[in-house]
Amino acid sequence: MPEVVERAKGYAAESGTTFKQVNTMAEAFEGADIVIPKSWAPFAAMEKRTNLYAEGDDAGIAALEKELLAQNATHQDWCSTTELMEKTANGQDTIFMHPLPADISGVSCEHGEVNADVFDMHRVGMYKEASYKAVRHRSHDVPAEGCRSRRYPQGPRRAQHRPLVPGLKAGLR
Repeated sequence: MPEVVERAKGYAAESGTTFKQVNTMAEAFEGADIVIPKSWAPFAAMEKRTNLYAEGDDAGIAALEKELLAQNATHQDWCSTTELMEKTANGQDTIFMHPLPADISGVSCEHGEVNADVFDMHRVGMYKEASYKAVRHRSHDVPAEGCRSRRYPQGPRRAQHRPLVPGLKAGLR
């Protein structure tokens, strides 16, 4: 996903903010105004899962899930905690987002990617973001690439992801 990273860097430079890739959770949270941790599963695995579901390949899905669970077991230190949130610019008031669904420690699994207290504190914001995703992707709301309609004579809208507040640093993974 290098093109996504380059686009994010460009948006950050354009708006006077910073964008930095790091290798540990502690580095990502340190001084951040917004934290958007993603699970440890590689993007390629998510693409593979999507394709297997599209093909209806139940055996393939089961094998992939078994493989990912084994991989996840090696990353039990990857968890958004209250202690990590305290390292951010505004502590618990820092914006915490997650692409959902999330593996919540002690709720949906034993060792998840976010502790229940952090998830609960930021639930409303995450659910709002998830609901925007659903609206943006409904086929009747946004026409397909190259299509024009009475509602969108200029063609489909493109999402413009810009920082909400100038000067924010985002801890992204």
